[in-house]
Order: sequence, then structure tokens, then C-alpha cells
Amino acid sequence: MEIVVTGHGMDVGKTLTSRIESEFVEKVGRYFENAIEGQATLKRQQRHFFASLRAHIARGTTIESSGSAVDAHSAFDAALERMAKQLRRYKRKLVSTNHHSPSPIISLTTNSAEREQDNREEAAYGAGSEPVIVAETTMTIPELTVSMAVNRINISGRTNLFFRNAANGQLNAVYRREDGNIGWVDPSMQE
Repeated sequence: MEIVVTGHGMDVGKTLTSRIESEFVEKVGRYFENAIEGQATLKRQQRHFFASLRAHIARGTTIESSGSAVDAHSAFDAALERMAKQLRRYKRKLVSTNHHSPSPIISLTTNSAEREQDNREEAAYGAGSEPVIVAETTMTIPELTVSMAVNRINISGRTNLFFRNAANGQLNAVYRREDGNIGWVDPSMQE
């Protein structure tokens, strides 16, 4: 796993950098040995140090944590402990639901001819009164249960997730509402 250590407004010395790299890899590797990459950011504001950690543990799954203290080492320790707790909980949920195999992934792509045709249709329809919407991306849609999708947005800190519902095969979305609760959009439930 590749680790990137950066400092904002401060110089992260070689000793701290090597400590962060080794402990980060050890802690994440304890739960997910094939993690993809990690990032550690340290910054100093007035009398406190803040550490932000981010680990990309699997395709589409990212864990984030942060910590603060009066010295950089303690701030990193606090952030790493929080990350370990999140990783432990996530791993426990994966194991308890017996989802050891990777979920099927559907890849949505459009070729350039389809995009150009869509753009021409949009331009003709809008006739310049509204901006043309151009979306050129590839999106992988995981097949998950609703509880797994909610778990992913809680773990990753994302605000929404588009997924294929494992129960009915329909495309669904879960999102974090302004009041902190989770919303679920299931088109198959509409009349």
C-alpha cells in the first residue's frame, strides 16, 4: 500500500514520516491486507496539531478519520486509533453478513458517437436557451443490500451512493439528509 504524507504549514520530518508510513500500513493491513492507498495530512493551527487520515481499502470504499492534540505524534495516534475502530467495525459487518466475495459490479459507459448524438439532440432541443448538460464519465455501480449501502456512506463519509439493490435488481440511491438521517430512493416502491 502506498502512503502519501503531507504537511500544511509545517515540515513533517523524516522520523515522523517513517513512523506514519509504517504504523499506517500495519494498522490498515491488520484488517484489509490488500488496501490500495493511504494519505496522511498534518497541519498546525495555533497551539494544536491536526491529523487527517484517509485509506482507500477497496474499490469504492474509503475510510477517513481525524484527530487533534498538542503535538503531531499524539494527533496522528488519535486519528489512527479512530481509523482502526472504523476498520474493525466495517470488517466485523462484512464478516457477519457473509459477504466474503466481491459484489458484482456493473459498468456504465457510453461511446463518443452516443455522446455526440445526445449533445446534438440537447442543443437542438434547448436552442441555446439553457446550457447543455455534458456528462462524460464511466461509473461502476455495485450490487449491494440497502444496509451495506448505508454502511458504505457511513464509513466513507460520502453524502450519497448509487447502487443496484441486491434484493430486486433495481437501481437505488441512499443519501445523507440535512437532519443527519439516511434517505433511500427505491423506484420499485413507487406506484
